[in-house]
Amino acid sequence: MGANEHDRLELQLARAEERFRTLVEQIPAIVYTFEVGGRWRYVSPYIQTMYGYTPSQWIQQPDLWLERVHPEDRERVIAQDDHSRTTGAPFRIEYRVRARDERVVWVREEATIIPDEHGNPSLFQGVIFDITARREAEAALEGLNAELERRVAERTAELEAANRDLVRAKEAAERASLAKGEFLSRASHELRTPMNAILGFGQLLESSSLSPNDRDSVGQIVKAGHRLLGLINDLLDLSRVEANRLSLSIEPVSVPEVVRESLDLVRPLAARRGVDIQVEHLDSPGHVLADRERLKQVLLNLLSNAIKFNRDTGGTVAVSGGVSGSDRGVIRVSDTGPGIPQEALEQLYVPFDRIGAASTPIGGKGLGLTMAKALTEAMGGRIDVDTQQGRGTTFLLTFPLPANVPAISDQAAEERPPKAPTQIQGRTILYIEDNMANLTLIKRILAYRPGIDLVSAMQGGLGVELARERAPSLVLLDLHLPDMSGEEAMRQLRDDPRTSEIPIIVTSAEATPGSIRRILANGANAYLTKPLDVHEVLEIVDAFLDRPGETATRPDPTEAVG
Repeated sequence: MGANEHDRLELQLARAEERFRTLVEQIPAIVYTFEVGGRWRYVSPYIQTMYGYTPSQWIQQPDLWLERVHPEDRERVIAQDDHSRTTGAPFRIEYRVRARDERVVWVREEATIIPDEHGNPSLFQGVIFDITARREAEAALEGLNAELERRVAERTAELEAANRDLVRAKEAAERASLAKGEFLSRASHELRTPMNAILGFGQLLESSSLSPNDRDSVGQIVKAGHRLLGLINDLLDLSRVEANRLSLSIEPVSVPEVVRESLDLVRPLAARRGVDIQVEHLDSPGHVLADRERLKQVLLNLLSNAIKFNRDTGGTVAVSGGVSGSDRGVIRVSDTGPGIPQEALEQLYVPFDRIGAASTPIGGKGLGLTMAKALTEAMGGRIDVDTQQGRGTTFLLTFPLPANVPAISDQAAEERPPKAPTQIQGRTILYIEDNMANLTLIKRILAYRPGIDLVSAMQGGLGVELARERAPSLVLLDLHLPDMSGEEAMRQLRDDPRTSEIPIIVTSAEATPGSIRRILANGANAYLTKPLDVHEVLEIVDAFLDRPGETATRPDPTEAVG
């Protein structure tokens, strides 16, 4: 190669190195070459921006590199350097450097080891990037995360504490509800016992020869007694609804049938007040999902109110049906009364808050609409009201529609008048009861059946012995006896072959559906709740004495309340 060619190549190489150096010096990072023996060959000018040292200052002081590494990171950096020198592995690490002005700079260093001709580590060629901004952002994010975690932990602790308080409050409310239900149940039982005497003897007096004034007085007593009994029943039902202990049988219910039965009960009241009753479109919805007797109870409440709070004469009550959407049936009860003031609507379902009570002579207990709302919602329905002052009020009952409607037999049972007793002469009835007023009442009632011999016992044990000795045709049994429970007395009667077939009619002030079902399942043939209805007692006694061995149950009484 000639001298000119050699000079030309040297010039090209110098220009290439110059261009490469210019390019390297424009990179915002420190680019370096370092001999494994401990001498810097090259350091790019950016070192002055990052560390505050010129390249010449850095190259002339080889120990500056390790001196400026942050003390807390120095051992880690030395270990990585030793590892790379020993194995030839790339040098990669993030650490802190103290700049010349003592600023702390976070850096990321990446270097490759270049071996010599013998394969031994010769040079480190690397790049050092300033990652301070990234590290500060990460630290800030970690701080935010820590603060967020702290706040979440505090909030979680607050929510857990609130939840514990809520659980304790719920448990306290449930205990209070159960205590209230137990109290009302006991109060109901205790109130029914004197009410049995009041209504029983009142009915007997009504059937006797009295002067017109005395008969009116007795009628007022009986009427007030029935009103008080209705209040006791409603309070007990309301407590069961609130405690979620109300027994319901949800099934497809024929709307036309239950409306007809309800109207049959309120027509006499409508006739006395000159109110016309109209019925239309009950085939739609036809059937709804509800408890038949409870739906009837709700309708009786609404119908009796619609009649009582109507116009004095010429008023109308309309009952109609319909559907809402594809899965809800609607029953409407409308009246042509004065309507309900808007300011009174908020108090419409408040117990004992009878709207307009101070300005109207219309009677009522103030629980009717409260019970109607509670029972409707317990059955999965809804009650709404639409009212216009001077034009009347409409109550709307909405219930789910059944998926399938059961077929109704053509031989549906028709109501038959009770058959007159034919074989009661010489029959014996044993009455096991410790309350003298109740004993006297039954004696007076059975006086209407002179062919019956009444034997009484005021203790359960004595009653069982008398049943074994006298073999009565029928046993009337109270549940609360001084020496044993009525259920135990009934068990002994059923376990003894001498008395196992004698019909047993339980008479008790315990009126809960669960108790009635239990007693009937344990061997009672019938169950009469106190206060006793004179006519019902006579009918059921006649039925068992005329057809011994049959089972009869008292119908679930449903009373319209205002």
